[in-house]
Amino acid sequence: MKPNILTTAMAVLLATPALAEESYPRFSAGFELEVQSDQTFSSTDPAAEINNTTATIEAGLSFEITSSTSLNSTILFEQVLDPTDDSFFEDHGLYVEELFLAHEVEGVTLTLGKFNVAFGSEIPGLYGDTFTEDYEINEKLGGSIGIPF
Repeated sequence: MKPNILTTAMAVLLATPALAEESYPRFSAGFELEVQSDQTFSSTDPAAEINNTTATIEAGLSFEITSSTSLNSTILFEQVLDPTDDSFFEDHGLYVEELFLAHEVEGVTLTLGKFNVAFGSEIPGLYGDTFTEDYEINEKLGGSIGIPF
């Protein structure tokens, strides 16, 4: 049986333990882009018949100081004013949604700063996130203790 490229690559990855070592401090980032266009084409109020196209860019940044301590932030660029007329990428702003220090001790997570409180769960589907925005607890200053059970 001839070795193929996949088994050769797996053997190389498994034989190199240096790749699994973690070093601190380290930085990681994730980005998300969303473009949305909403149009109300029929309404009893003609002023409510508008077309609104927006963009949302979210950046999640994490600076891991040690394996158990990190400084985290979420930065958002999105439409910050409700449209009153047709708009195309108008009234956008940049702000810091979260900025907090997290520390984990034996499975217990301590959080301090400005963060979104973990409450409830997101409903699956096209407009599930729209519903959960009604009861989310976002951008609060304080501290929390997360104890898994």
